[in-house]
Amino acid sequence: MKNSVIIGFIVALWNKFLTIYNNCFIERIIKSVCDFFKEKSKGSAICSIFKNNFLDGSYWRESALFRIITSPIRFLMHIADKAGDRLTVIREGSEFLKIFDNLLNIPLREYGILTLGFTVGAALTSLIMGSMTDKRIIMFAAMLVIDVILIFIPWSINAIVNGSVIAKGVKGLFNSYNISKDNERNIFNIKPLKILLCLFFVTGLIAGCVSPWITAAAVLAAIVMACIIHNTIAGVFISVFAAPIMPTMVCAGLIFLTVISFILKLLCEKDRQYVITPMSFLIIGFLMLAAFSSFTSFNIPKSVQILVLYILFAFMYFLIVNNIKSKNQWYNLVVIFVMAGVVVGLVGIYQNFFLDSTIESWVDEEMFEDIQTRVYSTLDNPNVLGQYLVLAAPVAFAVLWSIKGALKKFVFFVFFVIMCVCLIFTWSRAAWVGIVLAVGFFLIIKDRRWAALCIVALLIMPFVLPESIISRITSIGNFKDSSTAYRVSVWVASLRMAKDFWISGIGLGSGAFERVYQNYALNGAGFALHSHNFYIQLVVEMGILGIILFLLIILSAYKQIISIKENTINKNVAIAMGGALIGYLFQGVAENLWYNYRMVLIFWIYMGILQSGVNVTKKNLITLDSVK
Repeated sequence: MKNSVIIGFIVALWNKFLTIYNNCFIERIIKSVCDFFKEKSKGSAICSIFKNNFLDGSYWRESALFRIITSPIRFLMHIADKAGDRLTVIREGSEFLKIFDNLLNIPLREYGILTLGFTVGAALTSLIMGSMTDKRIIMFAAMLVIDVILIFIPWSINAIVNGSVIAKGVKGLFNSYNISKDNERNIFNIKPLKILLCLFFVTGLIAGCVSPWITAAAVLAAIVMACIIHNTIAGVFISVFAAPIMPTMVCAGLIFLTVISFILKLLCEKDRQYVITPMSFLIIGFLMLAAFSSFTSFNIPKSVQILVLYILFAFMYFLIVNNIKSKNQWYNLVVIFVMAGVVVGLVGIYQNFFLDSTIESWVDEEMFEDIQTRVYSTLDNPNVLGQYLVLAAPVAFAVLWSIKGALKKFVFFVFFVIMCVCLIFTWSRAAWVGIVLAVGFFLIIKDRRWAALCIVALLIMPFVLPESIISRITSIGNFKDSSTAYRVSVWVASLRMAKDFWISGIGLGSGAFERVYQNYALNGAGFALHSHNFYIQLVVEMGILGIILFLLIILSAYKQIISIKENTINKNVAIAMGGALIGYLFQGVAENLWYNYRMVLIFWIYMGILQSGVNVTKKNLITLDSVK
């Protein structure tokens, strides 16, 4: 590859461009502008906010308010100090819990014995009840063959993965920061095998009465639940992957289980610490304001339901920050976040080619006759999908930029392209602008010389992009577009609502909004479930304090990005996230970013990944230790 003529030509062309650029008039202008703002920013109030500590000082940690806010954690730690040792002894002596510690080290033959018990039980019940159809015969025969094959395999999943070329390739995407390889763990044999065999046989008997597939899915779900309860980090990883893919209530259930797992972890761990971050208190303040808004809402029942989701989803920030404590864990979490985006992107691309039609309200057919389909993938709406991809794609780009190895770079390049192609098929104008802002921010921060290339790229875009995309982009602000005209009418009505309820807000959710909006609606926009502007929506729902606290959270995020000094993958991912947030916030001008509740979850996951990436680079973190 080093002797490649093509690569050599590209490198030479790039070096020639840099030589010309470093001596050109544009570079001098950009440098003078940067120097001007750099000089003027010294000692400014805005920069002092980023430089000075915020909620980090000892005066704050010793205050009564700090102790009140952290009292639930202190209470758990107090219980742990009293009963934690007993719980630890019970946990360490349980054979069933040891099984979950060694799932990957159990010989496949023992799994085969257990699944054989399930198959025999299900087949026996089907025969007795006379429900043995041809399909069931084929299914049971296939299951029996698989069980027998497993029984003759003495190796564990771990051993097979370590010896498989394909598995090693997939595994190579993770654990980028591995310093030394752990010794191979010994094979773990299940001691209560006979008890578990009886349990699987009884489960099979039950499965024969209903659908074996439903029962198998229920058993798998039970195993996943048990794994999450047993291992909090597994719950964090599963929840992050499931957030953009699974239904809202499934995500809520996974997070609830992970919270329970974390509480048990606090009770059983000997070195009990709880990580405190400045953003933690801002999030708690935001949730307290949301609670006040919900209990004074125009539709209290629905607002309180949404509040429960808000609180549960915000827990993901605290779970990530308190469980991701090494560079290995953080990098693996980033890869899982990217892979979830790839799955979402692939589903969207599939929809573009095989989805027959799209909802009429998503496209103005008079202006955009050539747009037949707008994909929504797993997120129910093209604009929501665009919001998610604007957050996910830049993270993949940052890993592509940072990771070593041509093969790994190629894999993450493919991941990034998949998400960008899906983003195009959303036909979301705000999302297109958002991804350009996100990637452009990253490139310019990494090296301001990219600014010239970004300008050139923007200038040639009208000549290389398809006319359908150009017309879609240039329609932004065109009042002939029914979507734009409708949004403006809703904005005006929502601003009138915000003017009347700017102190307390009307309550969370579309239930409260719908009740009040009808008194302010304009002709042409008599019905709306939200304001189609995230910032107006925050004021309408939670009052002026709502948008202030949200902006403080964003400000805190950028302060964390600036705090990373080392030029590592953590820094690059943090910069990419900073750019993605710019694109995401831009979309908020035309969309209610949190109308889909899974986007609330993804936002807090994003903040958690960003904060934990900062934390693993710091040696001294503020922690709440066990009560003395």
